[in-house]
This record gives sequence, structure tokens and C-alpha cells, in this order.
Amino acid sequence: MRWMRICSVACVCAFLFGTVWAADVTWMGGGTDTNWTTSGNWGGTAPTADDTAIVPTNETPFAVTVDDGAVAATLTATGATLTQGAGTATIGTSVTLNTGAAYTLSGGTLYTPSINVAGGTFTYGSGTLATDASTTGVTIDLTNGGTFVRNAIAGDSDAINNYTFTGDGTLRLRLTASDIRLTSTFTDFAGTIEVHNDNYSANTKLNTNRAGASTFASNGNITLDIMDQAQIFVATTPLACDTYIIGTGNRENRGAIRLGANVTGDVFLKGDATIGTEGGNISGAISSSATSGTQTLTVGTSNCGSNSTFSGVVSDGTTGGQLALKVARGILTLSNANNIYTGATTLSTIGSNSGVLRISSMNAISGTSKVVFDGGTLSVNATAGMLFSLTKPLEVTTGNALKLDIRNSNTSSAAWLAFTDDSSWGTAAAPVSFDIILSNTAGSASTNLGVLTFNTRDASGSIYDNYSGTIEIGSYTGVNIESADFFSHDNIAFKVNSGGRLQIRGNQKNLVQWNWQAAPWMCLAR
Repeated sequence: MRWMRICSVACVCAFLFGTVWAADVTWMGGGTDTNWTTSGNWGGTAPTADDTAIVPTNETPFAVTVDDGAVAATLTATGATLTQGAGTATIGTSVTLNTGAAYTLSGGTLYTPSINVAGGTFTYGSGTLATDASTTGVTIDLTNGGTFVRNAIAGDSDAINNYTFTGDGTLRLRLTASDIRLTSTFTDFAGTIEVHNDNYSANTKLNTNRAGASTFASNGNITLDIMDQAQIFVATTPLACDTYIIGTGNRENRGAIRLGANVTGDVFLKGDATIGTEGGNISGAISSSATSGTQTLTVGTSNCGSNSTFSGVVSDGTTGGQLALKVARGILTLSNANNIYTGATTLSTIGSNSGVLRISSMNAISGTSKVVFDGGTLSVNATAGMLFSLTKPLEVTTGNALKLDIRNSNTSSAAWLAFTDDSSWGTAAAPVSFDIILSNTAGSASTNLGVLTFNTRDASGSIYDNYSGTIEIGSYTGVNIESADFFSHDNIAFKVNSGGRLQIRGNQKNLVQWNWQAAPWMCLAR
């Protein structure tokens, strides 16, 4: 009896003072249309601002039109499709999209402080997504494979601005204009940001250098996924997260990564990809993500080819495919001595600009990789007593030359450069020329700083004995050339600069054919 009296009092109070008790209101879809505000779709009464709106899974997924005036305290949807194209909807506390649920905002205004995409998809094409009429600071939590899609980003005002992203799902950005920035917070986000180009003619790119832009500078948990024809411009602030790239970037011709600042995270190829160098370096690992075949990383473009250093391990990856490296413009330094990529290393040119690969260890080029000279130069920085044995197969493309720039930076001990017979350098119809520079960069006089060795000239016919070109001996450099009979049929030019010395061992029977330029010190020996 006492319980009944309490309930009676509560009911009287609710009647007198207008109190509304919150309820769970479930979509049943029995109305004459699919509108949220149609009472028949909710079994008789549409949700109020205090109610929990539930759109459950169904054998045939429910389709809900979120029309003007839709309200609820919370919305939870599973396996259903909700579409808002006009009007204003207000979800006072949170929207939750479970597995299979999709909410599309393509016009109008959705006010809510929190969206939890827990296996579903939220697509924001146009309209307004905000906490309330005074701010845009919505918290978006992406979990259980949840995806937030921002379509038709035509400018900063259309981008993902002033939101807070958490979770480990996917943020998909579809850009239609140039030079887009983000100004959201990603401190607690550990998911993937996909960058798509939906208007190739607009030079679309994600720019981390614009005022107020999200930089991902200290967030190593984020993964950037730069899709074909899209670009990320890493301008002045280092990029700490992992980055997946494919393609050549937008029509600016500056690569899928426009490398103006350092990248400290790892870089993965999803296919052939280009990096445009503008002074930044990559210290993270670089690898292929292919399960088979070869993916080529091209460094340098016609619009973007300054110097850069890759200090992380360059490898094929762990999934079965190969990585090949092409240096097209600028100087790329590989400073890691443990690179394990197995695709070809190609040294190329863009116009009159030569691509230069600079190494300080022959192991910087993978042991099973071949080196293809297609106009570019291999530059070797030696140290005391170092032996550089070019055991990689060397190939020279038609109309180009074997270009080597060998520099010894030590004054007290020799560096050796030895050619093996594993290479195929031209044919009788297309003999190979070469341009070899041997120099000492230490800047003080010393002796015997280099030994240039040709082990054989025609082993199994793999080296065709018909060469022409120049060997230049730099200042303060002592060079011994072993096996001079390697040049016995060729028009070879030796240039010995002031302070340099040249000693030749082997058969000099055809020295008369050689062109000597300013040789201040020379010794011939057998």
C-alpha cells in the first residue's frame, strides 16, 4: 500500500509540473513514410528530446529519413541506414552507429556533441555538423572498424575542423580543391587517415604547414594512407606517423609525399610511388607492401628534386613483393649499411638534371640488386681502408654512360674500387662509355689513396672490350690502376689534376691510343 501511495504521488507531480520520463523508443517502420517525425514508425510516438531512439537490425535493413525536427537524447542504430538531406536534427547526448549502420548527412544541420562510429559508417557530404549553434567541436570516436567519411572537401571551411578524433578506425578525406588543412585534434587517435583526390585538376593535397593545421608531429599511432593522385605536403614540421603511398601525387608533379620536412615514421609502398624531395629526410624504414611483383620508389621529380637522406632500412618488406629504387633527380644519400631491397637500383635523369645516388657502404645497395645507369651517377664516399667491390651487376642503357664519382675522405689510407666480371656493359654494336672520377676530399696531400681494379676484361663474354671515356684523378689523390690491359683496345682519356698521381700496372702495349690530359705524375709498371 505504501508503494502505491508513492507512485500515486509521483504521477500527480508529473501531471502538475509537466515532468517527462525518458523512455527507450524503438523504430518499427510501420508509418506511411520513412520520416523520423512520423509517429507510426515508432509504434505510436516519435522520440522526444529526453528519449533514447533505437533503430535496430532487421532482416531487411531499416531506412530512416531524418527530417526536420527530429530529436532524441541519444540515438543508437545497428544495421540500418539513416539519411539527412535537409532540416535540423538534434541528438542531445550522442549518436552511436554499431556494425552495419550508416548515417549520411548531405544537407541540413545535425547538432550532437558526440558520435561513436562503432563498426558503422558516418558520411558527411554537406550541411552542418556541430555540437550546437555556437561551436563545431564534436567528438568523434571511431572503433570496431568504424569509418568517418568527409566528402567533397572544397576548402578549409569544408574540411574536418575543430573536431576531436579518438579510437582506431578510419577517417576518409575526399578532397576536391587545392591545399587543404585539418584543424582537428588527433592526440588520442590511433587509426588511419585516408587522403583521396576527387578532382585531379585541382592540385589537391593535405598541407601540414598551413596556419593552425593538424601536423601529426608527435603522434606515432596514426597511419596516413595517401591514395593514387593524392599528396601530403610535409613542409616544416616532422611527420611522426607511418605513411602508405601510391602513385605520383597530384598534377603539381611533386610526388605522393612532398618532402619539405623530415619523416620519422615508416613509409610503405602500395604500388609504384614517387617522393618529391625539397630538403626533408626520411629516418623511418621504407618498404614494399606487395605480396608479389615489384614496386618502384622514384625519388625526385622535374618540379621537386633537391637533396635528401634516407637513413632507415630500405627493404622488400615481409609480404613477398620486391622494392626497386629509382633516383631521378637530386642527390639521394642512402646512409644505412643494411638495406635489403632486391629490385633494381636505377640512376636516371629528368631533362638535364641527373639523379645521383650517394652511398658510404656498398651494402647500402642490396646485395642482390643490380645497378642500372640510365643517365644518373653512382657516388661513393669512402673512408680509410674501405674496399668497394662492385659485385652488383651493372647495366648501362643505350646512349648513356657508366658514371662513377668515387671520393676518399681519409688522408692516411687507401680506398679500393674493384670491378668484377658480373656485369654486361654494351655490345659490339653499342659499346659502353664511362665517366669515372676518383678524388680525395680530405684536402691534404697524401699517397696511394685509391686503387682502381678491373679483375677481368672478357670473362665468359660478359664484358665487351670496347670502351671509351674519361678517368679523372682528383687533387691529393694517388691512384693505382691494376690490369691496364683492360683498356687495350679503347680510346681512354686520363685526366690527372694538380696534386694527383697515377700508377698503371699491366699491359701498356696500346698506350699510344690513350689521351693524356695534364698528368703531373705518372708511373708505368708491369
